[in-house]
Amino acid sequence: MQVFLFPFAGANLNSYRTITGYFPKNWEIYALELPGRGARYHEPLLRNMGEAVLDITAQFRRKRKYSEPWLVLAHSMGCTLFFEMMKKQYEFGITDLPERAVLSGRAAPGTAHHPVIRHRLTDEHLFDNLYALGGLADDVFHSPELRALAAPVLKADFEMVEVFDEEEFGTKPYLKNPYRMAFPVHILNGSSDSIKGHQITEWEKFCGKEITFTELEGNHFFMFRHAQIISDTLAKATA
Repeated sequence: MQVFLFPFAGANLNSYRTITGYFPKNWEIYALELPGRGARYHEPLLRNMGEAVLDITAQFRRKRKYSEPWLVLAHSMGCTLFFEMMKKQYEFGITDLPERAVLSGRAAPGTAHHPVIRHRLTDEHLFDNLYALGGLADDVFHSPELRALAAPVLKADFEMVEVFDEEEFGTKPYLKNPYRMAFPVHILNGSSDSIKGHQITEWEKFCGKEITFTELEGNHFFMFRHAQIISDTLAKATA
């Protein structure tokens, strides 16, 4: 079983390690990584969602073993990267589908709205905001050196997401002829996250098969407090 991890803003190859430690030992884990961080530190950062989707798709195709089944875990920005990748593959007639996708902490397409535009914040306000959400490790928050490395990556990712969402919000272009994911989807959200109500339930409009919803205690980065539950949710596809 291959498991593909789609990155949230600021994530690198190791960002899901708290959760992957609970995965079965026989799963092959592939964390996808955008340029400008981790092993790809010397590559230019991307600020355009379309370019990021192409990059992620190229990585996925290089790692995909088409004779094996696969699963997906995506959080926040990663949900959009995965959804857009699958939509493009559908448009090109590619029918390689996962056994299950677990999508976490992301509003349904066309419903996201950002009261705080993070890519325009000062570095200090950005880090304070992320730390309050539980999305920043203590060692990064308290280290000027690590903050200086993380700030450009975070701002590039937030710019990509916020501009993309701003173009969608209100127009809801997907609803005219929505792509529907033809595989089981499990939507996770945090009880204290700002993503609420119809932003969660409207994922139903983009699913053509089974869809389930689970709310877990916590804010936007709730998933790191529930690693065993997330692993078990993915594993249902292999039962």
